[in-house]
Amino acid sequence: MAAGNLSAAMLFGVKNDANVYAFDTANQTAGAEYSFTNGNLTSASNVAVGQDGLVYVFNGNDGKVLRFNQDGTYVDVFSTTTGGSNNDGTVSSMTFDSSGNLYLLGQTFTGSAFDPWIYKLDATTGAQSARIDSGVPTGGYQSLAFSNAGDIYLGSSYFGNSYLYRLNSSGAYQETLLTNSTTPVFSGPFSIINGLNADTLYMTAHFQNRILEYTISTNSVSTVATGVTSANDLVLVDGEFYVTAYQSGESVIYDVDGSGSIQGTFGSDVNPLSIAAASNVPEPANYAVLAGFLTLALTYLRRRQALPHA
Repeated sequence: MAAGNLSAAMLFGVKNDANVYAFDTANQTAGAEYSFTNGNLTSASNVAVGQDGLVYVFNGNDGKVLRFNQDGTYVDVFSTTTGGSNNDGTVSSMTFDSSGNLYLLGQTFTGSAFDPWIYKLDATTGAQSARIDSGVPTGGYQSLAFSNAGDIYLGSSYFGNSYLYRLNSSGAYQETLLTNSTTPVFSGPFSIINGLNADTLYMTAHFQNRILEYTISTNSVSTVATGVTSANDLVLVDGEFYVTAYQSGESVIYDVDGSGSIQGTFGSDVNPLSIAAASNVPEPANYAVLAGFLTLALTYLRRRQALPHA
């Protein structure tokens, strides 16, 4: 997943049943505000929100990606061919790039080993590419995020070992950045998201019960928060972290402020495993250009209005 910055927003969560659950970050004590489903949805195992504002849901029973409006109305089946050579794979993460293409990470059990893969679904048609990952040393793909330069940062947890890999924009392996043997606090990168600047990523350390900050330019990590038990899926909204983790043996959503202080938990009525927010979508480059143009135009108009009139 990738993250942005938005004021109070809805979180959308799934837990391998036939529903998508909506939570209001400004009204956490209410639990799930509402839920929605469709006849095609039987086992919602992963969720993401696109640049189009639609909620994308992976249905684990048949490998389809379904789309919903945020009010819960069903839109369509976005893709029917997802995961593995026989479309029989398990998806561990869904992430959008800045062009609106949807990336699926997962693996297929071949009978003797797990075959990991990354596929890209076209933003317009939902058509699935050939697998894009190549040369990655291990499997156990858990999560990915994109840098501003277009590189892919891939988190892997494989037979007790954790890795952060850098792939190029085509998915080819470039280097191993972190391992839990050299950086013990980096253990279980089950979610990686973009930070509020181009040099920062945030990630969960599932086996260390932490949220970590990763600095790209120095290839270093620091701890943002501790005590987030078995931290799993992470989003960032208006400088506030929301992460699915465990409390008293059940999955809940932790609210962690920017300084790393746990503010509380919610969602115990639902126990979501995967969450997404309308803010965790990379901003297209043309949006940034348009914003800059509008800023210049407004500045020019204000200066014209300030000039004395004859």
